[in-house]
Amino acid sequence: MKKYAGRWVGASAVSLDLHADGTFAAAQLPIQLAGPAFWSAPLTGTGTWTVYPPMGALAESVTLELSDHGAVTLKPRGSELVLPTGDVRNEVVLHRR
Repeated sequence: MKKYAGRWVGASAVSLDLHADGTFAAAQLPIQLAGPAFWSAPLTGTGTWTVYPPMGALAESVTLELSDHGAVTLKPRGSELVLPTGDVRNEVVLHRR
């Protein structure tokens, strides 16, 4: 988890702080929701996060556990974290700050 801990930022004031204790704080993070509010307002809030698989045997992903919205998975891509949106032209790309 240590290699992902830190501040990540993206376009449109998106920020994600992944803390070494397994908690996070997000601002303006667009998340995909199921149901009528398929793409709702961006997430600003807190929760917990983890790396899966924990031992790094397969391609890793960073999972944010959201108390009200389930979970969101970000994919590492080089030095970036990417929030897939289903449309590669509209992916949310975060860079370490």
